[in-house]
Amino acid sequence: MREKYIDEEVITIGQIIRVFKSYFIFILKKWWLLLLLALSLAAYRVYSVYTAPSEYNAGLTFTLYEEGKGGGGGSLSGLVSQFGLSSIDDTDFDRIVEFMETRQIIGSTMFQKVRINGIEDYFANHYLRELKLYENWEEKEAVRFIDFWFTRADVENFTPIENIVLSVIWSQVKNRHLKTEIRGSGIIEMKFTSNSQPFSVEFSKALFNELAYFYKEKLNEKNRTNYNQMQYRKDSIAAALRVSEARYAKFQDTNKNLRSARALIEDIRLRRDVEVLNAIYIELVKQVEILNFTLTRETPYLISIDEPVYPLVGKKLDMVGEGIKYAIGGILLCILLLSAFKFVRDAIESDRKREEELEQLKRRREYEKQPESAPIMA
Repeated sequence: MREKYIDEEVITIGQIIRVFKSYFIFILKKWWLLLLLALSLAAYRVYSVYTAPSEYNAGLTFTLYEEGKGGGGGSLSGLVSQFGLSSIDDTDFDRIVEFMETRQIIGSTMFQKVRINGIEDYFANHYLRELKLYENWEEKEAVRFIDFWFTRADVENFTPIENIVLSVIWSQVKNRHLKTEIRGSGIIEMKFTSNSQPFSVEFSKALFNELAYFYKEKLNEKNRTNYNQMQYRKDSIAAALRVSEARYAKFQDTNKNLRSARALIEDIRLRRDVEVLNAIYIELVKQVEILNFTLTRETPYLISIDEPVYPLVGKKLDMVGEGIKYAIGGILLCILLLSAFKFVRDAIESDRKREEELEQLKRRREYEKQPESAPIMA
């Protein structure tokens, strides 16, 4: 049994080798097709890279800064965290990047006005003009969007068409032009790449400024909410303390010369209320002052480290490298197509031979079933 198994395995491997050999010989005979497709794709890629406009990469790095971090700032930050306020120590830098890529931040930046190539207009209109987005609409015969321009910055009340165009711009900026990377020590690098040098530079700066403003306002909004809640609690305790003090003073004036047990118990109770409320009020005043100092001196905010400056160096893809990659891809594609063609052809040929063998077998069986001829009579 063991020898039989080995023989069958050798036969199977031999069959596989013969199949691969047949495919190799078949593809080798079609070398001219491989060469033709490889050269065609390589030439196309080289031409497209050569005629493509240069890309300008505007890089900007920034980080989160907390004023007053040194010189006792650490102890204050510890108090801040106890009261539920934000601190740089637990900052999620991924969230900062997500904020930057939102429709709100990019959309708000798009409707700031800037002068590019002598024209002062919204970034959104400069995007349509500089990157020629309207050409795609003309090719798709999108009549509604041909000769479309933004005339207002009231994003909340945009028409459906305005919202569609803004969504297209936001999607392209986020997916095609904007790249971010979080480095060590909390440094974030933002890269905006486009075919327009002034747009890349000005938009990257404006986008960072919008992100910094949004981050600080949202952070302060949360911190101010906590501060207002603490302030409200302090005012409530102060009002209750004033009422207790007035009641205790009135009791003292009314019962000055009385020494009854009931009067003594009431005196102890009223004095205790005043002392408890006074202790709570003193602690709340201390906390409110610490929070106020923190809000005015230690609010974290984003600061830029390196900003893009003119001129930017235009970059193009390596024509030779791109041509080689497309040539290799063309060869692989041609090999795949030729292999598929041979596979289908061999399958059809195999079916045809099988049908012929079955037909021959059928005829042979019919012949064998015929009766023998009778002997010839003399």
